[in-house]
Amino acid sequence: MQPILSYIQENPMKIKALRSRLFTHLEGIPLISAVIALQRRDVLDIFKQQKRVTITDLAGRLKANEGYLNVSLRLLASQGWLTLDFDDNMPAYSLNPKGSAAIKNLHVWKDLGDWIRVAKDFGEIGLEELGGLDSDMMLRIIQSVCDSEANLSIDTVEDQMLAHREGLICSVILVNLGMKGLLEGNDLVFPKDWGTFGLDSAVQLMFEHLGWVYPTPNGYRFTEEGDFFRQRASAYGVTVSYLQTFHWLDELLFGKGDVLWDKPSGTKEIHVDRTMNVWGSGGAHSTYFNKIDEIVIEIFNRPLDEQPRGIADMGCGNGALLAHLYEVVKEHTLRGKHLEDHPILMIGADFNEAALVATAENLHATGMEFHCVYGDIGDPMGLSMTLHQEFDVDLKDMLSVRSFLDHNRVFSPPKGDFTIRERFSTGSYSFRGRRLSCAEVEQNLFEHFQAWKPHVERFGLLVIELHTIPPALACENLGRTTITAYDGTHGFTDQYIVEREVFLQLAEEAGLHPVPQFSTRFPNSDLATVSINLLQGA
Repeated sequence: MQPILSYIQENPMKIKALRSRLFTHLEGIPLISAVIALQRRDVLDIFKQQKRVTITDLAGRLKANEGYLNVSLRLLASQGWLTLDFDDNMPAYSLNPKGSAAIKNLHVWKDLGDWIRVAKDFGEIGLEELGGLDSDMMLRIIQSVCDSEANLSIDTVEDQMLAHREGLICSVILVNLGMKGLLEGNDLVFPKDWGTFGLDSAVQLMFEHLGWVYPTPNGYRFTEEGDFFRQRASAYGVTVSYLQTFHWLDELLFGKGDVLWDKPSGTKEIHVDRTMNVWGSGGAHSTYFNKIDEIVIEIFNRPLDEQPRGIADMGCGNGALLAHLYEVVKEHTLRGKHLEDHPILMIGADFNEAALVATAENLHATGMEFHCVYGDIGDPMGLSMTLHQEFDVDLKDMLSVRSFLDHNRVFSPPKGDFTIRERFSTGSYSFRGRRLSCAEVEQNLFEHFQAWKPHVERFGLLVIELHTIPPALACENLGRTTITAYDGTHGFTDQYIVEREVFLQLAEEAGLHPVPQFSTRFPNSDLATVSINLLQGA
């Protein structure tokens, strides 16, 4: 088989098409889930009867939770099915010709609600626990992929919808094989119990139909195209981990808006498969970690008396970022040569006890000196007091870092009057089902930055953040962005991703200014959904 690197270099247009297919796969996961929930209440039929509907009027007619209904409809707008416009802070949607065509093709997603119901627990249940009806359903849906012509085109609405279906099915298969360590080689390998009801044979036939594998005397081997998806199985992990949430969409939209959060304190979260989420995010996050090296090197190459005491990572997760930054400082900076007389204080903060345990275990294995403390991103003063009391250091004397966390702050009502704030974002936001206007979220983010400013203005806040983009831009660039996947996973779980320009504008308004030479965006275009910035005071 031709090495994948050589294949990429020699076939740039093919690789572009494969990447576009992968992006379409990811976007299909929340899109299909949302449309199935909407169709159960005939929501799309309302748009066929009424040209334009405001979100408040529609939610009232359906007795729906306005916030999550708005999230759902914005997903359709990002795919170009609906057109979104605003009356001040009030979103309104109208059906367009592409949406009408999509409604006529919804039959291609038949029974996928059942697939989601089973797939959300697929990695945890033994196949012998599946009932006969569920096993038959899974085989039938996998085999249905073979009923359509295999191609990489996403030119028409039907092509896109078929790719969405393919993505919802194949992503579950790839993630479960990847997490079991069965995608390490070029041969297609299955867990032994997949033969219980013929799942292995069905997947083989599906992958062969897609051109991902070919038969050999000893089984099946990945083709160059299949190798592309095999090597990127973890790219599906984060979105697939939210199948837990997508299974609850009918309740989120039309029932208890707080269903994901209304559970006894300390019990397992039900909105995400956290193990899968961490597995899937690891590879992507390491790419961004590498980009912050130059910032950390510059800071810790300054004269020793002009450097921070250490690094405080709010939302430390499993400690991967702290471990990475410690190695960067140790191996590539002036500070690293003086750690005996100028030790660096490494602090991991999180409000999740399991995260603090994971960070402690992982950092202990590196041999570095560190401390783990409770911390809430919404309470920088509380973290500062903890550091002062326990380590005799002020938070303002540390370099504060965090990755993909500011959008995941718990929402609190703004103290200022957001009703007079001009709206800049096009996002859809909710708190336990209540719709939050863009202006309300922007005021909340501005006040969030204000609270952090006294603690980071000297050495800065080094932040990796996730962003949305306007639906009008997204639908013009299908296959070039995964924003529908991000908006779905985050919108239904009360996370608040704003456009990169809005994020930086609100930071500036709060007195935190990005250092220009350290600002990076991914991709480096108007489609940017991730940014890295060092924010400092004047």
